[in-house]
Amino acid sequence: MGVVECAVYVKGVRLPDRFSCAEAITEVRRRGEGFVWIGLCEPDERQLAAIAAAYGLHELAVEDAVTAHQRPKLDDYGDMLFMVLKTLHYIGHAAPTTASEIVTSGEVMAFLGMDFVVTVRHGEHSELHGLRQELEADPARLGMGPA
Repeated sequence: MGVVECAVYVKGVRLPDRFSCAEAITEVRRRGEGFVWIGLCEPDERQLAAIAAAYGLHELAVEDAVTAHQRPKLDDYGDMLFMVLKTLHYIGHAAPTTASEIVTSGEVMAFLGMDFVVTVRHGEHSELHGLRQELEADPARLGMGPA
């Protein structure tokens, strides 16, 4: 799928302009304020490599984000953090049996820098759209920065 969303936030408010991933970080750094939030869904190596180059993402973390199936963890790369979280989704059944799958899992990974957050999700149920809407409705929280 690749890039689901790329937005620039300044003082907690999303700028109305549309930016490519490279343009977004250039805009934030030109202004000297704000941050970029890029949302990715199951990106391939090529898609993530372009973002990694523009944002200075650590090579090992990028490799983990593409291949998925990582253990939950938090890695500190000095000027950037990389986090892996597992997501779980219950699938209701009228009469579960030992042979029926009732829980599926996915992953959400996040690269966090001083002026960006790049989220990568693997799995159908780990959508972050609702979280983005909730945060955009609260500019004071987004105004605190990408963390």
